[in-house]
Amino acid sequence: MPRHTKPIRPLVLIVEDDQQTAYLVAFMLNRNVTDYNTIIMWDSERADYKTFDYRQVRCVIIDLLMPAPGGAEIIQWLKKTYPAIRLILITGLDPKLISSAVVEAADKVLTKPFSMTEIRLAIEQED
Repeated sequence: MPRHTKPIRPLVLIVEDDQQTAYLVAFMLNRNVTDYNTIIMWDSERADYKTFDYRQVRCVIIDLLMPAPGGAEIIQWLKKTYPAIRLILITGLDPKLISSAVVEAADKVLTKPFSMTEIRLAIEQED
């Protein structure tokens, strides 16, 4: 008798200091069985971001403006250390005001407010 197992859902890490935004993005990505598993990295965990196990992570959705370490520092480290992980930068700033090094490290930059469709397309887009 064959065993039926659920397919493993892609893991999306959300790095956001605003709880409401983090929970909303996680809820939208988790709401359907076929969508994504999510983990939220809170402030206390963000201090040790280099020790997190990223091996199962498909995508990181990261806010730019957060208390240290900020999104710019983390996204540049991730791009160097885990280049296969898709990096989506979310910000309330005009993208023209963001350092070009940070923008280049991100696979996609989304300006708040963004829609669930924009998040999904950014995750699923193949470069």
